[in-house]
Amino acid sequence: MLNDWRVTVWGSAIALAMAGSGAAALAQDLAPATPPASESESSAEASDAASPSEAAAQADDSEILAAEAEQLLRQGMTLLEAGEAVAALPLLEQSLARYNLLGDGRGLASAALGIGYAYAELGETARAIAVFESLAEVAATANLPDLTAVTNRALADLRATDSPPTPTSPPTAATNPATAEPVTPDAASAPEFDVAARLARAVELGRQRDFTAALAAFQAVLTRLETTSGDRRLAARALNGIGEVYRHLNQLEQAETYYQQALTIARELDDATIAGIALHNLGSARMDAATPAAAIDYYQQAIARFREAERPVLVQQTWVNLSTAYRRLEQNDAAVAALESALVIAQDGGDRTVELALLQALVELHQALGQSEPAATYQQQALDLQNAPPQAEAD
Repeated sequence: MLNDWRVTVWGSAIALAMAGSGAAALAQDLAPATPPASESESSAEASDAASPSEAAAQADDSEILAAEAEQLLRQGMTLLEAGEAVAALPLLEQSLARYNLLGDGRGLASAALGIGYAYAELGETARAIAVFESLAEVAATANLPDLTAVTNRALADLRATDSPPTPTSPPTAATNPATAEPVTPDAASAPEFDVAARLARAVELGRQRDFTAALAAFQAVLTRLETTSGDRRLAARALNGIGEVYRHLNQLEQAETYYQQALTIARELDDATIAGIALHNLGSARMDAATPAAAIDYYQQAIARFREAERPVLVQQTWVNLSTAYRRLEQNDAAVAALESALVIAQDGGDRTVELALLQALVELHQALGQSEPAATYQQQALDLQNAPPQAEAD
C-alpha cells in the first residue's frame, strides 16, 4: 500500500541518496569563478564576509526551508495516497525544489519518488519513466539497494503494463533467492548508462518545459560523471543545463551558481565555446534580474569567447540579446549597432530567414526611436530580400 511505502521511504537508507554524491557535492568542490569587474564581489567572498548575525539568520532560513519542504512532502504524499495526483504533484515539486536548495539527499529522493508515482497515476508514463530512470542511476552509482529495488520495480511495472506501478516498501537489503544472503550491487550489475544520450534527453526535457524531470536527469548525469571521473566538458554542459532549469523557474541565484561552476570548468579546460555559453547564460540571468548593465558585461565576454571558438551563429545570437540589454538602458545607438553586427553575420552566412528577421527588427527599432529614414532603408532591404529569387542549392 502507498502508506507503507511512504513511511518506509521516509526513514530508510534512501537518506544517503543524491546529496552525498550528486550536485550538492559538486557545488562544494567547485568554487564559483570570479565575476567580471562590474560585479562588486563573488558569492564566495560574500559568504566569507558574513557576520555572526548574518550566519544565524542564514541558519534560521535553512530551518524554515526544511520545515516547508517536509510539510509540502507530507501534504503531497497524503493527497497522492487519497488518489489526488493532480493536487499532489505541485506540492511534491515545490518540496523537491526546497530539498535541492538545502542539499538534502533524503528529501530529494523522497520527493522525486513521489513525483514519479504522481506522473504514473496521471498517465504521463514517459515523464514517470524519466524520473524513475534518473533515480535508478543515482541508486546504482551510490550503491543504495533500497532505492534500486523501488525504482526498478516501478520501471518494470510501467514498461510491462503501461499502467501506474504499485508503490511498495523498499526491502532493507537485496537478497540472493538461493542463499537468502544480502547481495551488494556492483558496477557490473548496474544498468548501462550512456552519459551523452542521457544529457541529450535532459536537454530535450528542458525544451519541453518538463523541469522536474530535466533537473533529475541533469543531476543523474553529474552524479555519474563525478563518481567515474568522467568527461569534464559533459559535466560543464550538465551544470549549464541545471542553471537553465533554475532560471526558467525564476530561481536566479541558484541558476547563477551553476553557471559559474560551468564557467570554472570551461576556463580550466580552456574551452571557449562552453565558457561563452556560461557567460551568455549569466547575462540572461542578469537580464531576468533587471540588471542590464551586468548583463552587458557578460554578453560582451561571451561574444569574445565565441569569436575565439569561431562560432559565428552564437556570436550573432548574443549580439541580439546584447541589443536588448542596451535598449533597457536607453543606449539606443549601441542597441542599433549590436543588431547591425548580428545582421552582418547573417548576411555572411547566407541565412535569409535570420537576415529578414534582423532587418525587420531594425525597422521596428528605428521606428520606435522616431528615426524614419533608416527605418525606411531597412524596410526596403527587407522587401528586396523577400522578392529575391530562391537561393541556388549547393551541388
